Amino acid sequence: MEKGKEYLMTGLLFVACLAAPQAYVTEGSGIKECVLYHFTHANVFHLLLNFMFLLRYKPLWRSTLFGWITASISACMPICAMELPTCGLSGICYAMIARSNAYQKRISWIAVLSNIPMALVGVFNWRLHIMSYLISFISWTVYLRVRNS
Repeated sequence: MEKGKEYLMTGLLFVACLAAPQAYVTEGSGIKECVLYHFTHANVFHLLLNFMFLLRYKPLWRSTLFGWITASISACMPICAMELPTCGLSGICYAMIARSNAYQKRISWIAVLSNIPMALVGVFNWRLHIMSYLISFISWTVYLRVRNS
């Protein structure tokens, strides 16, 4: 892979976080908020955590695009709605992990179980994380089986 290409999507996501209008997902949010909430962060620490994952993961365009679509669909689901506003790239990150796991034919129990403390605290949208992971994992597993049959 060309030097620097592996960081292109992370750089584009960073620019999107700086340029996109602020959007949050809450109960009753519309499509616009579900599509844009990824680019808003609660604070600098939240932004840094998401980008520490992205810098290590080095996603390419397909993982990024599918993760964004998956997390946006998850955000529109009533089961993922919270009274508190949801923002950040973590739904996309969970969908990216699930895509890798589908290729490896395994579930990342660490990614799934890491949401238990988040559920106990109550300020993190753990349901959106799990839903993004599940939709992505199931979608990629089906795609890979169809492609390989």
